[in-house]
Amino acid sequence: MKVLILHQHFNHPVKGGAIRSYYLAKALIDKGFETVVITGHNEKIYKNEIIEGIEIHYLPVAYDNKFGFAARSFSFLKYNWAAIQMANKIQNINYCYAISVPLTIGLVAMWLKTFRKIPFLFEVGDLWPDAPIQLGFVENYFFKQFLFFLEKKNVPVSQSCCGAFSHDRNNCQKENGITIDDTSDPQHG
Repeated sequence: MKVLILHQHFNHPVKGGAIRSYYLAKALIDKGFETVVITGHNEKIYKNEIIEGIEIHYLPVAYDNKFGFAARSFSFLKYNWAAIQMANKIQNINYCYAISVPLTIGLVAMWLKTFRKIPFLFEVGDLWPDAPIQLGFVENYFFKQFLFFLEKKNVPVSQSCCGAFSHDRNNCQKENGITIDDTSDPQHG
């Protein structure tokens, strides 16, 4: 079985940063699943490598926490477009695991479900869209409504939902009745 992991900010131990999704990919490999990751990186060219059995596609999509709202939004949308194009080239995907941050990753997973009939699990990785709204990063009323629409749209069409926070788990359970309380590895964070 081939599992596609969509995570714009995928890291591995050598690279550093948050590596929880690496441990998820590694656990899938260890259980015998073929695991493919589509992620972004700050280089100007596409790169493909295999690390510990994980096939990783690095898309040239710049991102920095210092980016302003417009640059972040552009980065998220550019990643989505490039991820759809890359996923189209990958054959025999049986399942998709979409990890939010950003929430827009659900658009790629929904596209795969609609046009390629690939079921997906949607992991809500942080308090989206509540956190950026409460922090004042998103002030436009219509854009706020769009983000809440995305949140509501992703959860019910996913086969299952994983929420990192109790608020997210409650939303997942209300929408589709299936939740996974915690996929983190307490040993590795």
